[in-house]
Amino acid sequence: MRGRLLLLLLAACCAGAAEESSSRRRLFARPTAIGIPVPGVAAAPKPPAQEPVPPKPPAQEPVPPKPPAQEPVPPKPPAQEPVLPKPPAQEPALPPAQEPATSKPPAQEPATAKLPPAQEPAALVTSPPAAEPSSALSGGSCPDAAAILKRHDDERAKNGAPPLAWSPDLAAAAQDWADGCKLQSSGQGYGENQGLGSAWRSCAAAMPLWLGGKGSYQPGGTPPSGALAWTQVVWKGSKEVGCGLSQCPDKGGFVVCFYDPPGNVNGQFDANVGGQGQGGTSPANTAG
Repeated sequence: MRGRLLLLLLAACCAGAAEESSSRRRLFARPTAIGIPVPGVAAAPKPPAQEPVPPKPPAQEPVPPKPPAQEPVPPKPPAQEPVLPKPPAQEPALPPAQEPATSKPPAQEPATAKLPPAQEPAALVTSPPAAEPSSALSGGSCPDAAAILKRHDDERAKNGAPPLAWSPDLAAAAQDWADGCKLQSSGQGYGENQGLGSAWRSCAAAMPLWLGGKGSYQPGGTPPSGALAWTQVVWKGSKEVGCGLSQCPDKGGFVVCFYDPPGNVNGQFDANVGGQGQGGTSPANTAG
């Protein structure tokens, strides 16, 4: 639009200039009568009217080519959280089916057999008490307290002696002495059996050593020292026993059993073991 206005202004200016130039030529031309030619003077021909030269349009700066349209980058979708698998639906816990309550018949008193008046009820036969389970045989550190108690009772039964009861107090005292690793009499007033073996890991491991003296016992004579461990095991007057085990450095397993009341009492071998032996003055019997 601005370019067209400039062209119109330039054309108007050129037309005005041409008209002014023509007017000036007419003012300075020689006077002539209208329609009467002047003799001897030739009329100068009029120059042809020149068309106004249109002004050149201003040079236009080259328009830079438009860059190719870039495709719009689609926005990244929001990160989706991983969908966790749904836990399986749990069936509602149903209460246990209750059995319909049935009416209980009236309790009937057990029928008792009537004894004839002339007969008395038979006496109950009691058996000797069974050995207590090992979990109840506390006091010492024997891993096989029940086993060594059973070995005692089996040997005593062969000799007509009643079974022994396990004493936690005797077991604790025997354990204390075993921890000292001294193979000698403790002097505590109990019946004693002691034994030391390099590979012993249980209390019952000492039983074959103690029972091995049975062959050297002769009724009616003085028991040799090698038989005193066996005579204490089968001593009928002893009622309780308790044992302990300790691992002594450079020696092995040390097993100690205490008995109460003590056995191997002079003058009582005949009543408690059999025969008329007069030996066994010491209640302690050691073997290594």
